[in-house]
Amino acid sequence: MSIPTTLYIRKDILGRVDALCKKSGMSRATLVNRALRLSMRKNYSPVAGRDAVRYQQSAPADSWRILHVRFGKDEYEFFTDMRKVFKMSVSLLLAYSIMNFYDDIIGTGKDEIKRDNYHFSHHVLTSSTTGTGICWKLYWLKPPNPMKN
Repeated sequence: MSIPTTLYIRKDILGRVDALCKKSGMSRATLVNRALRLSMRKNYSPVAGRDAVRYQQSAPADSWRILHVRFGKDEYEFFTDMRKVFKMSVSLLLAYSIMNFYDDIIGTGKDEIKRDNYHFSHHVLTSSTTGTGICWKLYWLKPPNPMKN
């Protein structure tokens, strides 16, 4: 099952996406997926929980394009989790990755991502009560024993 959604990006960034697609032979969907995963790997510091989600800087209306994408259910959950943790819109995460990790997205830079078809298969969310509240733990890779951690 795939989930259709849209990303709102500046046309200069879309041009870079298309250039990367042409250079690598990847589809837009694959490239967007790889760019977002790389953005997660590079954004190690979550933002404080009470901060608002950040969006891209404003630009003239004719500077923007809508990018239609389809994510698998696990991918969609993963990317919306990234939005919550990093307090950045998914569109901003994509733009950030395209602007900062251009060569790494297609594997020509020093931090290329591994070509793993099952990178979303270990998405685990657990909770426990602490006596004063609920503690939620989110794992993006399979922990040794998620119920103990």
